[in-house]
Amino acid sequence: METPITYVNKLIMEHIDNPSVVTNMIKDYYSEILQFEANFIKKIYIDALPLDLSIANKERLAEKYYLENFTKK
Repeated sequence: METPITYVNKLIMEHIDNPSVVTNMIKDYYSEILQFEANFIKKIYIDALPLDLSIANKERLAEKYYLENFTKK
């Protein structure tokens, strides 16, 4: 499974010779990176929930967990 850090690392390694490109790319992909991170955290949380919960309930709980623990307040 690709993690947010491996995703960013892959972007950086593709353009390692030009640091300004890396900086601009991170700025350009910032919202995509944040969404990748959010989905990754929610997936890990869903995988840790009991198997007998419905998918919809797991997704709701994962969204709640993410909002309570990983968003700016």
